[in-house]
Amino acid sequence: TESFKLSEPYSQCTEDGSDVPITNIYNAAYSLQICLYSCFQTKMVEKCGCAQYSQPLPPAANYCNYQQHPNWMYCYYQLYQDFVREELGCQSVCKQSCSFKEWTLTTSLAQWPSEASEKWLLNVLTWDQSQQINKKLNKTDLAKLLIFYKDLNQRSIMESPANSWQKAKDWWARRRAPPSPETRSSHQGQDNPALDTDDDLPTFTSAMRLPPAPEATVPGTPPPRYNTLRLDSAFSSQLTDTQLTNES
Repeated sequence: TESFKLSEPYSQCTEDGSDVPITNIYNAAYSLQICLYSCFQTKMVEKCGCAQYSQPLPPAANYCNYQQHPNWMYCYYQLYQDFVREELGCQSVCKQSCSFKEWTLTTSLAQWPSEASEKWLLNVLTWDQSQQINKKLNKTDLAKLLIFYKDLNQRSIMESPANSWQKAKDWWARRRAPPSPETRSSHQGQDNPALDTDDDLPTFTSAMRLPPAPEATVPGTPPPRYNTLRLDSAFSSQLTDTQLTNES
């Protein structure tokens, strides 16, 4: 995970350590750990007169030895206790770096070499380029280190200011600008179901949005025409041959 933080005035981190009053004695980029180790080594030279041998050597300083500094171990122990109690002043001076990387580490141990390959492997390693060494190797002299990556994904976290001078200027300009005339918004689409221009077939939801149909007026029933009930003869005069004779 790679993180990028904002420096002042947003935080107290440092970009490259140039604003930290501690000399970087390591040949590496600035980090919080490098600053703490450099500060402790500098205090070691000031109070004990020599430098601790496991850290880089500051300018114009020598490593501690019992011939020239017989009490350096006691001085180192007292100085380390002050450092742990944060009484040495290093924690208050060193700043967190604005950009840093973090790795999640998982360690596992196993015996190596195995019992099946121990005998022949030690004999092979004892001879190096056909030259026999003075000491015969044993199992405790060997170590095998394997490094694996869980995944090759890299995650970056960057900070950005929520407010800036440009945003403040834009806000102030909008505040001092005269109010714009109000315009009536035309209701279309979903605000006005009658103007829905969807070409698809109406669904149940869209049908529920449609305005209700106007109530149909029932037409009045006209009065009956009584002349239609009259039986008019089809012929005004009946033929003689079709007349019935009165039988008495």
